[in-house]
Amino acid sequence: MSVIATALVTELYGVADHKVLLIERDLAKAIQISILRPFIQGKVPDGDSMGGQQYAPQVKLKIP
Repeated sequence: MSVIATALVTELYGVADHKVLLIERDLAKAIQISILRPFIQGKVPDGDSMGGQQYAPQVKLKIP
């Protein structure tokens, strides 16, 4: 069972659950979180074209 679930991601980022995709990779001990973009990548309202700044809400998570 993963510590990170869709409900946690929706709470952290304030998005609807149908916009979140979690992919678990057991061999890599990794979780990929994909969130549907509110704007087309690179367009004027897109504040983070590469998604590199989207980790901030996860920084304070405690993972056992």
